[in-house]
Amino acid sequence: MDVGIAEITRIMSLLHQHPSVSLDVSLARGLSYYTGTVMEVMVKDNKVPKDFKIGSIGGGGRYDNLTGMFGLKDVSGVGVSFGLDRIFDVLQAADLLSSASTSSEKSCLICAMDDGCLDYAYGLCKVLRNRGEKVELYPGTPKLKKQLDYANQRNFGYAIIIGDTELAQATYVKKNLINGEQETLAFPKA
Repeated sequence: MDVGIAEITRIMSLLHQHPSVSLDVSLARGLSYYTGTVMEVMVKDNKVPKDFKIGSIGGGGRYDNLTGMFGLKDVSGVGVSFGLDRIFDVLQAADLLSSASTSSEKSCLICAMDDGCLDYAYGLCKVLRNRGEKVELYPGTPKLKKQLDYANQRNFGYAIIIGDTELAQATYVKKNLINGEQETLAFPKA
């Protein structure tokens, strides 16, 4: 029991900066392979109607003996799984699916030319989203043509292109995918 209390104390001390994490000593997962801390992922969002009730959308925990069931003994682990049906229900209740499923002319795909530009592209994506802009970062760095084809298939209105020049000059190129016009803009302040 002392080991369990020490583990929970340690976890909570590591998570003290995250107000969305709370301790519930009554939580118990139904699977017998859990050997330590268990967790559940709950929805806390002001966009979900107050009368909308749903249990956890994910759950998991610590398991030290699970891999032994598959022939790999003495390997501990931790894991979590998510319920896609429940996540879909939450998105639907919050009326977020209609805006996520169709891109408008004002939406923008951020395209990084190579792996060296990804961190910069991610930072730009974060700043633009914080400013309320609808942007998506392409997941990877294939040739620009493939990224722009993806943008056109998804009906993005704009593409932001980031290469070595933009990285060096703290800028980005914003291309209008409808009329082909483009402009170079400075990296916005957060």
